[in-house]
Amino acid sequence: MKEPGRPTRVLIDGWDLNQWDADRGVAWRFRTIKGWRPGTAMRVRQVARENAHGSYAQRGYRDGRMITIRGDIIGHTPAQVSDALDHLSALLADGGFGEFRFDDARSDNKTATVQLFALDDGEWNNTPICSYQMQLWAPGPYRYGETSTATTRFPSIPDGVGLIYPLYSPNGVLDYGNTANISDGLATVTNAGNAPSTPVFEVTGPTPASGFVIVDTDTGDWVRFLSAVPPGAVLRINSADGSALINDVADRSGDLLVDRWPTIEPGATKTFSFQPLAETSDALLSVSATATYW
Repeated sequence: MKEPGRPTRVLIDGWDLNQWDADRGVAWRFRTIKGWRPGTAMRVRQVARENAHGSYAQRGYRDGRMITIRGDIIGHTPAQVSDALDHLSALLADGGFGEFRFDDARSDNKTATVQLFALDDGEWNNTPICSYQMQLWAPGPYRYGETSTATTRFPSIPDGVGLIYPLYSPNGVLDYGNTANISDGLATVTNAGNAPSTPVFEVTGPTPASGFVIVDTDTGDWVRFLSAVPPGAVLRINSADGSALINDVADRSGDLLVDRWPTIEPGATKTFSFQPLAETSDALLSVSATATYW
């Protein structure tokens, strides 16, 4: 059952197809969506067995996602509806990609990257009401939810800062001083989805000239960056495509050395260790993992 007072939101690049549009004097009413919740079709290359029944077992892969939306535009005059149709026809009209977001009490606010496949105005005949159908194509099979983020610095204990050492349970401790500003060099994130998630690492400089290493503490797999990140610059390492960009412009993937790219299994929590390869610095690591769903 939908939460009381919470309307379904159907957004294409931020435009809601279920709202009152005061600028145009029309109501956008969402009716149905198809192809959003179930998993996508499986694509399998069939290789027939020669002179035998059946075919060889092959690995299957999920195909893209076709999303079909039906809705209405309701105004007081045909001119208002015509103006709204002009706006609808401009959404994703250049053939590029944008964000589709579907948010109701069941699907819990998920997104996908889509492009326009088809738009039909249902043979509108110049009335104050128009029913339309829009089809969107998502090349990837995944839907994305909330993002889990954690930050850390290189392991360090600043001068004058002590530790608390446990003597006995439950209350006995030996306090060597203030524990503020101590960094353990660990960052933990969670994939709340039902499909594997690929983490993104963002490192804000300065880092040592020799670089740093990020280690999956569960498997020991590592990603090394064998160069310096300048002060204030941000290096973004994307596990999904293996890219490494400084300030989203300069390609530094040639400085990467990868044991194996990390993935976070459905419903799993993963901890990453951030270590300098030589001297330490004040670099900051941010790890993010987006909940990924079939």
